[in-house]
Amino acid sequence: MGEQGRSTSNKIRDIVRLQQLLKKWKRLALAPKAGKSSSCHGVPKGFFALYVGQEMKRFVIPTEYLGHWAFEPLLREAEEEFGFQHQGALRIPCDVEVFEATLRLVGKEAAVCYCTSENEILCR
Repeated sequence: MGEQGRSTSNKIRDIVRLQQLLKKWKRLALAPKAGKSSSCHGVPKGFFALYVGQEMKRFVIPTEYLGHWAFEPLLREAEEEFGFQHQGALRIPCDVEVFEATLRLVGKEAAVCYCTSENEILCR
């Protein structure tokens, strides 16, 4: 097994790590919080909030978006910067414009995004 075998092994390891991260965030997004309703802080069931960029712009997106291939590099960046043991909300360390372009790509069939406050965008 030469260079190609190691490259394939690294890709498989990356895919497994991303799948683990995806499962963790889906589980956290769907888990009921003790003493809080599922729609606390304006997050409807089946959605979750995340923060993007240095300005920490808040987005509320469908949980299913995490499984889209376009989110893979964003989740990898978050894992590299914050690790799996990161506490608190999911943070994506990319420019807001890059994230918005990813949202347009992922949800171009049926998604509609609208601003619910000065610092929050809800995508359906």
